[in-house]
Amino acid sequence: MSYLYCYVHYYLSLVVRLQGGSTQNEGYIEIKDSAGMWGGICDDAWDLLDGHVICRMLGYPSAETVYTSSSPFGSGGGHFTLDNVGCVGNEASIFDCPRPYNVGKHNCASSEWSGVKCHEMDRVRLKSVNSLDKANEGYVYILGK
Repeated sequence: MSYLYCYVHYYLSLVVRLQGGSTQNEGYIEIKDSAGMWGGICDDAWDLLDGHVICRMLGYPSAETVYTSSSPFGSGGGHFTLDNVGCVGNEASIFDCPRPYNVGKHNCASSEWSGVKCHEMDRVRLKSVNSLDKANEGYVYILGK
């Protein structure tokens, strides 16, 4: 078995994860900012184009459905990292999407977490080689249905 080892230097300290879903391809969204803090994305202006960007960041081809009002997955206990995200849909990262507020600024209540369900088709993951690897290091692992 051979592996392609790659070092991803694109958005070194930015990470995204889904929480609260019954499968790994759905849940409310948490993102890690450049300071290493996990936070949510407020659902103001949240739509399918924004969901596509999140799903591609996670290695899925696109979003199947997006959710607002912390439904049906609940919400995180932390702060909001992004608000009023307005992706075109082709951005490489949610942090590339236009928004009126800087990272960490928002006008959201605790019940406004965004969620997504990603299409579960062939996808690519970056898997660590050992426990010392950073989140942006590892080998490319391709999963199929």
